[in-house]
Order: sequence, then structure tokens, then C-alpha cells
Amino acid sequence: MKIKQYILVSVCAVLAVGCQNEEFEAQRADGYDDIRFSANVEQMITRTTYHPWDIDKHPASMGVFGFYESATLFMEDVRIDYDNNNSTWSYANITDRRYWSDFSDKKDFDFFAFMPYVEGAKIKKSNNEYTLSVPFTLSSPILKEVDSKNFGLICQKPQRTEHTDNAISFNMDQTLTGFSFLFTLSDKMSELRTFRIKKINVSGELPTTGAVSRKYIYNNGWTPGNIEWTINSTKTVAPTCVYQEDNGIEINRTSQSQAIGTFYVIPSSEFHPTIEVVYDVLDNDKVVRTATNTIVFNKNNFKSYIAAAKIGTINTIKINIVPDHLYILADDDQNYGVLVAQ
Repeated sequence: MKIKQYILVSVCAVLAVGCQNEEFEAQRADGYDDIRFSANVEQMITRTTYHPWDIDKHPASMGVFGFYESATLFMEDVRIDYDNNNSTWSYANITDRRYWSDFSDKKDFDFFAFMPYVEGAKIKKSNNEYTLSVPFTLSSPILKEVDSKNFGLICQKPQRTEHTDNAISFNMDQTLTGFSFLFTLSDKMSELRTFRIKKINVSGELPTTGAVSRKYIYNNGWTPGNIEWTINSTKTVAPTCVYQEDNGIEINRTSQSQAIGTFYVIPSSEFHPTIEVVYDVLDNDKVVRTATNTIVFNKNNFKSYIAAAKIGTINTIKINIVPDHLYILADDDQNYGVLVAQ
């Protein structure tokens, strides 16, 4: 009888331990002790300003790499998705989930990130230098603000931390280059003329796929290197509308347009776009002609724009409308006009 009691007690003890483990795993599954993440995103134009991540504007996934003690890679291209139901970032795959308690004897944790998540990202380490490389394919070679969820982003700096209850927050830098247009009217045009810009199309040979890479060096703090693109393939893009307004935006001899027609591309020294502009010519508020003109940017007249274009900024292309034949200056020439890069 004593033997039976002993066996019964042992079985109960095993069941009790099992229940405790199940409770602990359930806690962990709900986010207990997770290594958690969040992000802020660089605003185009100002570069140094980071805005809170926005589900309506920014990618809803990120890839994360993690090291501890500057040596051991314990998170490799792990996908983190935004859970809209819980308004939190969470691991896409339960098997990738990492817990601080599993690394209680480790220190000096460094995390790297990019957005949106893509397979094939890699990180290479050489002494205190790390290079993060991410393959990106644009949904379209020419992107507009409404496509911002497809913009490639890479962390401004890795985040070094110890065990923390707080989410590890990344500042994410833009990897694309933006362009917009600023129109002016030549002083050779009639003072009575007003031009109304109604539509802008952009076409040309543009990169569609490539890889973004960035080096980071650790020396009592992280120093980020430049963002660099390696172009893998290009595509001939048919005229793509980047600006269209029926009422348009008016310019005359005394006022230039505001910057309009903003679009974003993978930065490339081989980008030499063709710009097609549709505009009305007005005289005393009456439309006397609707003109469609093009300007082809080449290595001569666009070189300075490419050289000055910076990743993560919107670069202004200035276009001057001048008479068709400067040596004639006929009224018809002044009505019509041609486009010249400034």
C-alpha cells in the first residue's frame, strides 16, 4: 500500500511540474521576456528628422540581425511584422522568437535592421566593421509619395544595448533619391504671358533591382558609412505621370512655381530622363495655346543634378521656359516656348 502511495505522489508531482511549464511557455508566447523592436523613419528633404513609424506610410515589416559580445550572431535576417490588431511589432515565425532570459549571461547586444523585410539580406563582419547588404526590387522604377510603403530603408545606426524591458528602436534612413520640378519663365518671354503647368511625365532607363549596402564601424560607439547601391537590372520606362492638375500651377515673369511633380528612384549615374510637360499659355487670363514640350536630360545638362543628388533628399530640377527662337522673338515664339535646364 505504501508503494502505491509513493507512485501516486510521484505522478502528481510530475503533473504539477508539467502544468507550471505550460503556464510559463504560455506567458512567453504572449510576449513575456521577448526581445522587442520598433522604428522611426527618416523624413525626406530634412534627412536628420525622424518621424514615428506610420502604418499608412511606411513598410509593415523589418528584417533584424543581432550579435552579442561583438562576436556571436544569434539573430540572422529575422522577420518582424507589425501586428495591426495589437498595435505592436512581433516575430513573424514563432521559432525565430528570442528571449532575454535565454541570454542572461551575455552582454553587449548589437542589432541591425532594414525595411521592408526581404529574403537574402546578409551581414559581414571584419573586426569592428560590419557591412549590411539588402537586395531590393522596386514595385515600379518610378515611385511617388503614395508608394512610400515600398521605399527601402536601412538603419541609421545599429543599436547597442544590454537586457532591457523596452523595445529596441531603430532610426531608419531612406535609400532612394527624390526629384521635383521648379519652373521659371525667361525674361525674354512677354511680360503679359502666364504659363499654367498642367502635367509632367517622366520616362527613361531606370534601375528596378539592386542591393543596398552600408558599413558600420564600432569604436566606443557606432559610426555609419554611406548608403551605396549596386544596380542589378534596369528597365525602359514609358512616360509616367508624376504631376497632373486640371487647373495647374501658374508661373509668370515675376513668380516661379513651387516645387511639383515629386518622384523617387534608385540613385544611378546612368539615369538620364526625358521630361514631357503639358502647359497652357495664357494672355489676359485667356488660354491662347496648350503646348506639349519635352526636354531630354543627358550627361551634359543633367550631370550636375546627378552629382548633387543625395540619397534621402528631394533634389530640385530647375526648368526655364524660353522663346522657341531667341533670334526672332516673334509673338508666336513667345507664346510657345521651349524647356531649358537651368
